[in-house]
Formats: sequence, structure tokens, C-alpha cells
Amino acid sequence: MAAAAAIPDGDGHPLFSKISISGPALASIIERFASSPGDIDGLLFGHVTRLPPPDPRDDDGGHGSPNSSAGSAAAANSPLAATITGHLSLASRASFYDALGRLISPSLRNAASSSGHPAASLLGWFSGRRRSPLRPSMRERAVSISLFRTLDLLDTNAPPNRSLESLDLPHRPSIFLLLSSSTTGNQAVHTHEYRAFALRLRAGGGGGVLEPRSLDIVNVGPAFRAQYSSFSPVSALPWMPCQLRGTEEGEREMGIKRGGGESLNRLQELAREQHLLDSSTGGFGAERLEKLVGPEATAYTSELEDLYGKMLLKLESLARLVEESSARIFEQMVTLTFDRKAEFLNYEAEWNDRNENFSVEVCHVVLCCFVHFGFAND
Repeated sequence: MAAAAAIPDGDGHPLFSKISISGPALASIIERFASSPGDIDGLLFGHVTRLPPPDPRDDDGGHGSPNSSAGSAAAANSPLAATITGHLSLASRASFYDALGRLISPSLRNAASSSGHPAASLLGWFSGRRRSPLRPSMRERAVSISLFRTLDLLDTNAPPNRSLESLDLPHRPSIFLLLSSSTTGNQAVHTHEYRAFALRLRAGGGGGVLEPRSLDIVNVGPAFRAQYSSFSPVSALPWMPCQLRGTEEGEREMGIKRGGGESLNRLQELAREQHLLDSSTGGFGAERLEKLVGPEATAYTSELEDLYGKMLLKLESLARLVEESSARIFEQMVTLTFDRKAEFLNYEAEWNDRNENFSVEVCHVVLCCFVHFGFAND
């Protein structure tokens, strides 16, 4: 049984046969994407291990034992498995590559050295785009190919004395994680989607293609079971009994706890509030409304009809009150209009009378002057 090569050659085999990510790492990437004001991208860090070789088959008379040279070659050529354990979200989008997808070496080197993951190596990168399909763009494909071919950027922040079991396996960053998010019109439902891709080289060095790969989330298993069993909340909430109590019981308890005029004033206030509540509910208290919820509501059809009937009566009385108020307002407006018109007519008649009296007086004065001066001239 032939095994896939660890490093892709000209035939174009994918680099990693299995891609895994820890639950906290994936949750952190999604949270960073959801809280960002726009699209984001960044680098993925983790560890690389070899998958166990397949069980040898004794087809040729014992020559396929694990200690044979064929078994050793199969173990050496077993496929690689990548486990993503952390990420680095860059401050601005497209900060380590240009518009054509070519890498900016100083920016990428600085980002990898300041990632905060000294025991992990660069596995690939991720991109988050809102309201877009989970299909890599031409620029994202070009960035993945450029990152794959840049060998001198690998393990720039790895310590020189790190063990082979930790990470020191030949590999190239060929993982691309694409995220997308969308929301409903009322912002009630937020949808987050993600898909992992692995770069597959074409024969003859003619570029490569990003193939969708399954992404295993490592958060439940024997290694993590102890964390779930030993979990305890940071601030434990006390047990609070949820029980409906009547008005008399509450008032009696209030009277026991408080004495004198304070309890009496409190009881009077509760009585006023209860009276106001009863006037609004139309006789449907908490105990009566409790029967109208749940499977027992089918046996209280008459109660529902009574409730709806009282609600309709309230609406009808409110409509009548609004109608009467509108009629009164209209009547007041009409009365005010007639009063203003009558007042204006009285003012006009008084003004005319004053003008007539003034004209008569003027004529009398003129006549007197004429008679007086006329006789004087004679």
C-alpha cells in the first residue's frame, strides 16, 4: 500500500493530508472576525506531525515486516498532519502582500517574529470576508502560492534547540482558511462559516490550486475530558426558588418583617398597585393567566373567550371615548368661530355708528361757522 509523499513534488500531491484546529483557536479567529469593523486576514501557526503508517500486509512471505526496509520507507513517506494552535490577526488588511498577491518579505518576517508563538511554525494564512461565498479569489490563490514558495520565511521565530518531536519536520505553509459571515435584516441571526483549503501544485510547476479540505476541530476527546470534568464557574449563582405567591401571602410576610407605620404604608401602597393592576387586567390575575398557558389551555376555552371579550370591550370604550373627545373639540372650535364672527360684527356696527356721529358733528360745526362768518360780512 503506497503512502502519500510528505512534500509535494511535480505530480502535485497536497502537502498536508489532515488539517486540525483546536476549538479555542477557531473560536478566537471567529471572535476576532466578528468584532472587526471590516474584512481581516492573518497568519496561522501550529505544529506538524506524521500520521502513523498503514498496517503492513504479509503478502510476500514475511518480507513486509515493520522492521524491513519497505516498512521504514513507508514510515518515512507517511503523510503529514497539521494542527493549528494559534493565529496572528494583522492590524490592517493586505499588510504582508501587494495587489498582485506578491509577498512583502519585511512585513511578513516582522509579523512572524512578533506572533507570540515561539514553539510553533507558520502553517499558512487566513482571510475573513463578509457576505461573500466561500470560494478563494485569484489574489488569495496568488498569495497562497507566493507563501508556499518562500522557503526562507519558514521557522523564523523557532528556537534552534527545539526537538524533532515538537515540530522539526520539512513542510511548507500551504493552508488557507477562509471565513465568511452574514446577518439578517434585523440583526437577530448571525451566521459564521469557514472552510479550509490546501495548496495542490500542478505538474511542471504551472502554478497551483486551492483544494477544499475537511477541518477537524479538536475540543472533545480523552485528552480534553479532564478539563470538562474539572470545570467550575467563576462566580457561582445562588439557588433562587421560582414560585408564584398570592397577594395575601406577600402582604403577610411584609407585615411580619416590618412593623409599625412603615409596614402599614407599604401595605397601602401594595393595595393601590394591586387595585391598579386589577383594573388593567380585568380580573385576570397571575393565577388565572397561568391556566391559559401550556397544555392545560385547551380546557379553558371559555376563559380565553372571556379574556378576549373584555379586551374588545376595552377597545370599544376607548374608541367611544376618542370619538366623544373629537366631537367635543369640534364643537368648541365651531362655537369659538361663531363667537369670533359675532364679536367682529358688533365691532363693525359700533365703528359705523361712531363714524356717522362724527360726520353729523362735523357738518354742524361747518354750518355754524358759515352762518357766523356770513352774517359778520353783511
